[in-house]
Amino acid sequence: MPVVSDATKVVSFPFRPIGFKGRKGHEITAQEIKDWYQKEKPNFIQSQSFLTIGGAAGAVIGVVLGLIGFKKDERMWKWLGGFLALVGVIATGVGKLAGINLDAVEAVNKTKSKSEKSKDGSEKENFLEELGKTTKDLNMSSGFCKHADYETDPNSFGGKYIKSVNSLVEKYGKQQITKWLEEVIVDEKLQSETFVKLKREEQENICAAILCSSLIGDGNVVEKLLGYINDNNLPESVRENCFLGLTGREVFVQKDHVITSKLMSQLNSEDSFVRIKTATSLGKIKDKKAVEALNNLLTDPVVEVTEEAAEALGKIKDPEAIRALGRFYNFGGGKRYVQGIAMTALEKDKDYATQCLIETLNRYYNNEISEYPHNESFILDKLDKDKAANYHTNILKRYCAGEINEVPNQAVSGLTDTLEEEKIIRLLKGIISESKDGRVRELLRKITYNLLRRGEDVTDRILKAIGYEIKTLLSDP
Repeated sequence: MPVVSDATKVVSFPFRPIGFKGRKGHEITAQEIKDWYQKEKPNFIQSQSFLTIGGAAGAVIGVVLGLIGFKKDERMWKWLGGFLALVGVIATGVGKLAGINLDAVEAVNKTKSKSEKSKDGSEKENFLEELGKTTKDLNMSSGFCKHADYETDPNSFGGKYIKSVNSLVEKYGKQQITKWLEEVIVDEKLQSETFVKLKREEQENICAAILCSSLIGDGNVVEKLLGYINDNNLPESVRENCFLGLTGREVFVQKDHVITSKLMSQLNSEDSFVRIKTATSLGKIKDKKAVEALNNLLTDPVVEVTEEAAEALGKIKDPEAIRALGRFYNFGGGKRYVQGIAMTALEKDKDYATQCLIETLNRYYNNEISEYPHNESFILDKLDKDKAANYHTNILKRYCAGEINEVPNQAVSGLTDTLEEEKIIRLLKGIISESKDGRVRELLRKITYNLLRRGEDVTDRILKAIGYEIKTLLSDP
């Protein structure tokens, strides 16, 4: 005997819910009615069968007729009313008992929903715990954002973080994580009065959620983060994480300069905190498009803003950024703090900065530019004395070899003004050994005049060490 299931059990017309509309000429199964109930969520009346509604209506009419009969003391009305009421009650009972038990379906749905919610809540807690641990382990929670540079190197802070986020996405699913993050990052929690009352773990969860959301959320997340950044009512820890989130999104997700442009617009903010953190973020993104904007920020009245702008320029590998820092050093009014800021920024990548300065100086000696770049020469001497000395020595050798027409006075000054005696002697011996005598004597006369500014005794010792005397060189025609 075949097994009868909901998919094969045919439900006749009297037992179908009045809200259900089946196809004409088509037998209706119990499963179709249950599917309709779960999908449409009908109200109480719509979910009752035709027999139940008809029976209930008959019972009501019977009661009314019975009441009329008692009032008029009419025996016929009493019997008729009682009969209809009895039939109606029986029909209602049959309709409920023989029809589909949709209440049971509802109970199953509620139990299933409760179970799913419980499971969802448990998974959400596990996800937030893992996310918070990742953020904390990498020192990327509130208070540590400035040090958490986003780099494409997988061993950097950002590289490790994006790897952890990707593993969470793979484990829980992007759609589900996005939903959980939105539940954590809610406006009510991000209001300062509410935020400070939260437990530290909850605060860190919000900060971690901001970072994660920025990496996997849709395009709207950028505007949300920009809104949080400019909300002075929010704690700085939250706003700082928003900056870090935008930075990570540009480096790992968008890579299209859109966020750079949006951040650059924040440099005009009246809030110095926004200007400081914007400069920091632009330095982490290292987008060359930000050089001009950061250069303009070097004159900001707030020292912290100037420091971050200079540091950001030092991180961006662009010759114009190096030149901007050089100008900042030389035209800072002689203020030591300005020079310190500029030099610290240049030393972020000393090799690259030195390379840019030397390339600019070479352009002059190769006759590509007419005006000597004093600024670059001065900064080179300050940034790396050894490389500067070697560079000036090579320029002097080129003069002695006839490659440069006039004595390169700047190279002479760079060699004689600050170097120790022993180093000057060693470098001059190298120049003499590779040079033509006529040009050597002309160069040494110029060097002698420069050395005399350090004293006659110093000059005499240096010249004798290389086989010359002051009197002989200065008396030459």
